Amino acid sequence: MCCWVRIPCSSAKLVGKERSPGRKMERMLKMNSLRKWMRHRQNCSSGMPRWRMQDGTHASVNLRQVTEMNVSLTIFVYERPSFGQTPVYHEFLEGQDAVITCMVTGKPGVEVNWERDHQKLHSDAGRITRLKDNSLQIKNINRKDHGSYTCEGKIKDRHISEKIVITIFVNVPPTVKIHEEVKNVMAGPETNVSLSCLVEGVPQPNITWTTPDSSDESRYKYNSDKSELIISSVVRSDYGEYICTAKNKIAESSAMIMLDVSGVVF
Repeated sequence: MCCWVRIPCSSAKLVGKERSPGRKMERMLKMNSLRKWMRHRQNCSSGMPRWRMQDGTHASVNLRQVTEMNVSLTIFVYERPSFGQTPVYHEFLEGQDAVITCMVTGKPGVEVNWERDHQKLHSDAGRITRLKDNSLQIKNINRKDHGSYTCEGKIKDRHISEKIVITIFVNVPPTVKIHEEVKNVMAGPETNVSLSCLVEGVPQPNITWTTPDSSDESRYKYNSDKSELIISSVVRSDYGEYICTAKNKIAESSAMIMLDVSGVVF
C-alpha cells in the first residue's frame, strides 16, 4: 500500500537522529492517530499533500508501510526559494553589456523565470540572454531598458515560489546640440537674441553658460533648465563666443555659439 497523507510535524515520533531540512526522515505513528489524520481524506492517490513547518520550509509525507500497530513514513522537506545576497539595484552605462544576477536557492531544485512589466522575458538570440547561472544578460543596454525586473524562484513541480524585484538604472553621458553655430544680429535697444542648446543625458545634466568677459550679465535671462539664454538690448560688447556646457555624474559635453553683433556702437 502506498499513499500520501497530511500530518502535523509535531505529531509523529522521530525514528533516527536526522532532523535537518532537506533530509529524508522516518516517523512512526500509532494506527489510531493515523485513522484520525486520514478521516478527511477519502482518496489517498490524489496527489502529494504538504504542510508548512515553523521554520518556513514545507514537507510532504509518503506512507510506505502500514501494519496493525504502526506506520513507517518518509518525510520530504522542501526549502522555500531564498535570494540570499542578490543585489536589488544596478547601474549601468548606456552601451555596456549588463549582467543582472539572481542568486536563488531552494530544495530540492529551483526553476528561475525573469519578468518585466508582468511579461516573461525569453532569450531572443540577440540582445537578451539567460546565462547558465540564471543571470539575465542585456547586450548594448540603453535607456529604454531602465526599470524594474522580477526574478521568480519556483520549486520544481510544486506550487512554491518567491519573487524579488530588481531595479535597473541606465546612465547616459550628456550630449549638447545647437541649431546655429553662428548667430548674426544687429545691435539696438529693441534687439533681443535667444541662444539655445539641446541637451540630453541621464541623470538630467546641469547646464551652465560661459560668456564673453565684455558682455553684461545683468541683461541675461534663462529658461527653467538653462538650455536657453536670452540677451536683451544687444550691444556690440555682447559679441563673442557663448559656450553651453552640460554635466552629470558620468561626463560633461559642450557646444559653442558665435554671436556676431553689428551696427551702431552704444
